[in-house]
This record gives sequence, C-alpha cells and structure tokens, in this order.
Amino acid sequence: MIPLSDEDIRARFSNARPGRVLIAIEHAALPVTAMRVLVSAQEEKPLPLLEEFTLRSVQVGLGNLAAIAPILGLDRESLADAAASLVLSGNLAYSDESGDIDLTSRGRLTAAEMVGLAPVELEIPACFDRAIWRVAEYVERDLISRHDAVERGMLLLPALRTQHVERRDLRLADLEHLVGTGRARSRRMQLLSVIRTRATKHRYLPIRLLLYADEVSARPELLALVEGEESFSHNDRLDEAGGATAFNMSLRRDAPASMRAVRSPEVSPPAESTTVISALDHPLHLADALLKAERRIVLSTGSLRRSIVGKQFTTLLEQRLRDDVLVHVALHTSDPAFVDRPAWDELTALAKRFANLRVVEKRNAPRALVYDNTTVRSSFDWLGYRGGRERTYFAGGGELTHDSEFADYVSESIMRYSSSNHEEGCS
Repeated sequence: MIPLSDEDIRARFSNARPGRVLIAIEHAALPVTAMRVLVSAQEEKPLPLLEEFTLRSVQVGLGNLAAIAPILGLDRESLADAAASLVLSGNLAYSDESGDIDLTSRGRLTAAEMVGLAPVELEIPACFDRAIWRVAEYVERDLISRHDAVERGMLLLPALRTQHVERRDLRLADLEHLVGTGRARSRRMQLLSVIRTRATKHRYLPIRLLLYADEVSARPELLALVEGEESFSHNDRLDEAGGATAFNMSLRRDAPASMRAVRSPEVSPPAESTTVISALDHPLHLADALLKAERRIVLSTGSLRRSIVGKQFTTLLEQRLRDDVLVHVALHTSDPAFVDRPAWDELTALAKRFANLRVVEKRNAPRALVYDNTTVRSSFDWLGYRGGRERTYFAGGGELTHDSEFADYVSESIMRYSSSNHEEGCS
C-alpha cells in the first residue's frame, strides 16, 4: 500500500466535515494481530442447490420429473423451473414426446465436477484488527512493530478488548474475502468452519487521523483514514473511546499572526507580497523548504518530535546540507518533555557532520520559517506540530511573504538570538 501524501489527503478530505476546517494530519497506528487460520473449505458450487439435486438424480438414472419429485420430497411443478434452467444451460436434454430428461455432454461433465467436490483444509494468513475486534483485509507487509511505531511518534490506538483472539472471534464472512476470488482469482471457496487459529505476531498498521476544528470547540473532531479511505467502523470506535478527549487533544487559537510576528519600524512585510495561510498550509511549506531550498532554511520551533524529525526528514535535510544550504534551527526549550531524544540525536548528529547546520536552544527567538526568499510568520510549532504527550494542535493562521529583503531581515532576527550565550544540548 502506498500511503497518501498530505497534499492528497488535503485535496480529498478537506471538506469531509461541513462547517469544520481540516487543521492537522496525525500519524497513528492500529493494533493488529497477524494470524494463521486453519479452515475447512470447498469450492463454491456452480449450480443452485435444487438444480444440483436434479442433475444428480438424472445422473443416477431417474429420467423424468415424476420419478425425481418423490425422492426430493417435492411436487413435479416445483422441479419444473430447475429442470428448465438446466435445459437452457445445456446440461439437460428434454424430449417433447416422452417428457424424459437426460444428461448432455456438458451435463455429464458438470455432474462429474460436482462429485469431485470435497471439503479441504486450508491454512490462510489473516490480520485481526484489535481496535474493532474483527478480521480485516490488511496486507501483512504493511504492518510495523510497536517499537517502530513509538520511534516514529505515532499515536497508538487502544485495543477494544484485552484478551487473546480466539476462534469464536473470527467470522466466516470476513475470512471468505481472504480465500475467495479477490482481485485475481476466478474461483471462489466456500468456508465451512474455522478449525484452529494461531497468532504469529502482534503488530501495528500505520493510519492517519484527520483533525477538524470549528470556530468555538476546544477539541478537534476526528476522522480515521485507513488505507487511504475513511473508515466508519474506526470512526465509531474513536467516538466510543471518547474521541479527542481520550487522546488529550486540544486546540490552540493564537492571536492573528500580525500581532505575534516579527515587527520592526525599519522593515515591514510588503502588503502586495503577503497573504494569509491556514494551519494546514504550514507543514506543506516546511516540506517545500526541505525539497526546494537553494540558499537557506531558518526556523524557530517550540519542540522537537520524532514524528516530524524522522528518517524522511533527516534524509531531505542532509541533501539540502550537501547542496550547501545554510540551515539554522532555534529551539525554544530545554525541557525534555518537549524534546524527543531520537529527534534531538538526529539533528545534533547532522550538526557534527555539517558546518552549515546549527541547532541552538534559545528562548524568545522570533517565530517563523524562512527558506530562500519565502517567509512564514506564525506561532506554529515547526518541528513539533504533531506527537508528544500533550497534543495541542495549532488552529490559527499565518502570514506568507515572498520578498527577499523581508526574508533577510527575519532570518537575521532569528539568528541574532544565537550569537551569544546559547546552549547546544538538551538534558
């Protein structure tokens, strides 16, 4: 499964909650048990049951409906439709003069195939979603370990129940999707029973939680996005668990960006080059900086989260550093509660390798992101906008300015706070 990008998610789901605005995309994970299930199954029969019995009766020598009906406990008229269907399908030949019926060549082949049908035992792989307590059509290679999910700063959804998955928890209707035609098979299997189950490993499936805000609520509304589609069963589960309250999610509505932005009597953002952007625009500009910056990336952030500063982030950042882009990161806190150790280690390791990367701890640096001649001013937490125990999400706006002189001024303002008495370390 190729996950949707944030841009794709925004295009498809930004209007999924009327009256609310999509403000954040949270990385989360579902608890899933990978299993091997032994089932009794047989190929789905090609004929309806009444037609099958009629065909079998003719095969053993009963040549008309009057002889077949008493054996099946039915009247002759009840068998007429079944016999007519078999004649039309080319399995039976009917004599108008005598009213007798007989097998055609196709009918003999069909009867022989039915005789050959017998139950078989199959062991099939299955993924049991413990969040909704049922088998789901996930692909096992998409699952990750709990350690990986934690290292990536994902929000782990709780299981619906704490006990082990047992045989009675598996529904045949769910399992049949795993052994049926699927997208590439031409014959279906009919499951008769579950014989035995065996859990092989406990894993997690990465998903997305979309957060929507209105103008007054203190907490966001959640939408579960599983394998690229809205999952109503998981939405219901989230509601039952308490929604955003259960995950300690809240919204932060700051004053307009112009009241908190970098301000100076000498330099003001040119009005003709400045526009207002939404909360969800901010991560897209960070991605744009990591992908396209040619001269500089300067930002200040209130926290470091491994859900942001992960493998993909550091790979892109390293490429910018190799291209001689100047990168300066000002961290507003030394409190370990706001700094994930893996994220800090990643950044400081890069700083030791590249002289054009500087990571400093300094309070009161102007809140902004500058890349090349683009400036985004707001109190958005650039490297900590998702993840962490206190999940506070930015629901405000920002100001975007495309102007080289103003970008120079803002980047120098941020870096000025790093010129003396800074600490390069996080306890």
